[in-house]
Amino acid sequence: MDVANETSGVTGNGAASGPAPQAKQFDELPYFNEYLQAILRPKIEKTLETMDRLLTEAAWRHIISTVATDQRLPPEIATTVIRPLLEQKLGLKMQVKLESQFATPPPVPAPAPGVDLGEGVTRTPGPDGVDVMTVRRRPITNPIANAVANSSRPMGR
Repeated sequence: MDVANETSGVTGNGAASGPAPQAKQFDELPYFNEYLQAILRPKIEKTLETMDRLLTEAAWRHIISTVATDQRLPPEIATTVIRPLLEQKLGLKMQVKLESQFATPPPVPAPAPGVDLGEGVTRTPGPDGVDVMTVRRRPITNPIANAVANSSRPMGR
């Protein structure tokens, strides 16, 4: 009995059992663009800033190691002597700069006016170009709750 792998469409003997089902495109996932802009991009920017600082320190360690090797100094002495010597006596200032840039995000196509987005949500264009989202609640199926919610009697006694 040959069982096809659901994601690859390949049977246990290595033969293809037919076309594999299409994977959902990232752009079709709900809130994908919001995730990219609000979560992933700030995380990457913070990581790049950290890397920027670490690169300068890595350059200093490399220079100190090179000078220590040339002078045959032990590493524990080299770190306490060479950097202050280079900074104070030679006036060496060093900063390694990592350059990165995100491209401007492509515009997100808005659904057509009055489009039903599913689950009781409708988007319609409003004043000043702002979209208006209308959310309809599902009807309550509890008879007591319906009676209370639809009651026209005043609540006081």
